[in-house]
Amino acid sequence: MITIDLSPLRKTEALELAQAADIGESEFVERSIEHAAGNPLYLEQLLRSSATETGTNVVPGSVQSIVLARMDALDPPDRQALRAASVIGQRFSRDDLRGVLQDPGYHPDALLREVFIKRDGDGYLFAHALVQDAVYASLLKSQRVELHRRAAEKHRQEDPVLYAQHLERAGDERAPQAYLKAAEADFSHNRLAQSAMWAEHGRTLGGPAAVQHALACLHGETLRDLGEPEASIEAYEQARGHAESRAEQCCAWVGIASGCRLLDRYPEALEALEQAEELARDPDDEAQLATIHYLRGNIHFPMGNLEACLEAQEKALAYARSAGSLHDEACALSGMADALYLRGRLNTAFGYYDDCIKLCREQGFLRMELANLPMRAILHLFRNDPRPGVEDCRHASETAARVGNVRGEMLALNVASNLHLFTGNFDLALEETQRALDLAQKMGSSRFASDSANQLGKIHAARGETARAREIAEDVVAGLKESDMAYAGPMILGILARVTSDPERRAWALREGERVLDAGSPCHNHIHFREQSIETALTLGDWDEAERQAERLLVYFADEPVGLATLMAERGRAMAALGRGDDSARARLDELSAEAARTGTLGILFDLPR
Repeated sequence: MITIDLSPLRKTEALELAQAADIGESEFVERSIEHAAGNPLYLEQLLRSSATETGTNVVPGSVQSIVLARMDALDPPDRQALRAASVIGQRFSRDDLRGVLQDPGYHPDALLREVFIKRDGDGYLFAHALVQDAVYASLLKSQRVELHRRAAEKHRQEDPVLYAQHLERAGDERAPQAYLKAAEADFSHNRLAQSAMWAEHGRTLGGPAAVQHALACLHGETLRDLGEPEASIEAYEQARGHAESRAEQCCAWVGIASGCRLLDRYPEALEALEQAEELARDPDDEAQLATIHYLRGNIHFPMGNLEACLEAQEKALAYARSAGSLHDEACALSGMADALYLRGRLNTAFGYYDDCIKLCREQGFLRMELANLPMRAILHLFRNDPRPGVEDCRHASETAARVGNVRGEMLALNVASNLHLFTGNFDLALEETQRALDLAQKMGSSRFASDSANQLGKIHAARGETARAREIAEDVVAGLKESDMAYAGPMILGILARVTSDPERRAWALREGERVLDAGSPCHNHIHFREQSIETALTLGDWDEAERQAERLLVYFADEPVGLATLMAERGRAMAALGRGDDSARARLDELSAEAARTGTLGILFDLPR
């Protein structure tokens, strides 16, 4: 006897067979080839089936007849086993098959012998997808419901997704709740895209209002982390429609506020939090109140409202500890750090960020950890110790990209580019800034988009590409919203003053930057604006102005001096002295240069003529 093993048709061969069948619809042909998986009999039968009558999700009658005729020749226990296997899926294990059959001793020897299935590692695989489809299509509705319910019970504890899918196919009313559990499981493991998919699917199935509310809220939360704040707000708005209690209404309003914050729609976000707080106070829900005050503080942060930010975060921390909620406490520690950062108390803020990150790592609060690593990183830079900050950003950006946290990745890249700029790695700084800008634009965040664009201008200026830096700076200033002025205005205006060739434009940018700083602005503006102002004055030979800017920088950080600000100011003073002809200033510049070389900070600014 001679046996010839025929391998599946290659795609080119399958296309030749399809052309012979003279089927005009190329999309239908492609789907048929994919579904037939190289089997010429199945491909021919699929092609002969009208695309409008059956498509590729229904088995052609000719294939169905062949499979059913062969199945009828099996003994009843094996027929039932084949039906059960078709319910489980194209791949299945012996334990799964026995569980659905409710026969702990069954062996599928007959199914293997008749080539309905074949071995697949430790399990089994249908010989062809159309065999499974044909067997499954032969099930009576009552059989299908019963077998899917059995399969669901088999997976209740071990696989929430399969549990939900089998309940859905059984038409079981528990399916929406099961999809909620599946989405929650993926969310807890930071599988955001999958979580969003199951939450969205569960919402299509209807069900009790409470389940639909929970699904909509979870869907909104995952969409927000995936960088889709508009869609997130829409999901929370729909959650409000399903809400039956004050707590459910409160949850929806908090979600709406979070989405509006990411889109820089601060008045809407604060109004939503007012609605949420009114609902949370009756009954007094301390955990929810902690969240509300934390978010309120986060909104005041980019608005430059220093006192309001600190007040909100102090309340958030008190409510979190009173409620005994470690997650809310981690959020509040982050919020306190933000508030102290705004006020220039950077050493104290560093301690809060550090405590927050440690708590997040102990408890597995990955999303909160990712939000705080870049902030600790920028403080490493401000404390004149950039190398640990680079590592914080690398870990944060890689982890955020892996789990699909778009905002976390964007923030980490934005801060990393700043660190690379200060340590002289301009090419990497440019690459990461562009990636951060792309993500900010994808999210629709004007604040982070202008922040990244401004960073591009700084990099081009540092590379000596002044014309390009000037073009970017003018574009950023022209597009700067009034609501973003307190958060980012001075550092953007500082770059413009540094690169413009127009004396009047330069004077205006410096005056406007000073005005915003005097009105109250986050500490990064004081560092970056004074840095650019000092460099501008030195370039113009205005030694008095360079010294004045250096003094203003030291005064701002007098209560909690930080290394980078001190280094910038002392360098400005020494350079001004050298400019006046005081050659002894070279010794001081050598000391500062050695300090910069030791820490890796500002090395490029110390390349002085001897």
